[in-house]
Amino acid sequence: PTIDLLPVWKRPPSIYASLKSSPRDVVLLEYPLHPNPDWFAENMPYMYFSMWHWYRMVNGYSGSIPQSYWKIVESTAGFPGGNTVDYAQRLGVTHLTVNCKLWDALACRIFTDRLERTGRFTLVRSVPWEGAQTLLYELRP
Repeated sequence: PTIDLLPVWKRPPSIYASLKSSPRDVVLLEYPLHPNPDWFAENMPYMYFSMWHWYRMVNGYSGSIPQSYWKIVESTAGFPGGNTVDYAQRLGVTHLTVNCKLWDALACRIFTDRLERTGRFTLVRSVPWEGAQTLLYELRP
């Protein structure tokens, strides 16, 4: 077998540092959420970043795809439209990260515009990281 090794980032986006002052128990939903089974490994950076912040999260990567992940994918399709934000709150989600480096730039811009129009998210911080914006939102209780 052949294993291709790829370099990883030396540090995560600095948005996670903003969570240290949060009075709430933080539960993250990290975007983009990759629903395609062939792209599931694209969620791996979120687990890597968690080594710096250690907050709970509802999506990530563990080497297998549990049935609960497909429920999250199904129930958040079209996020933040319909009842998807309510579903995220029932999961305990308090914050949402949007990492445009891990996504198409136009799709990221459309998504963040939709988020802001819902009126349910407060932008906590937006920082450039690896040549793209990374944003942290708080989901209003």
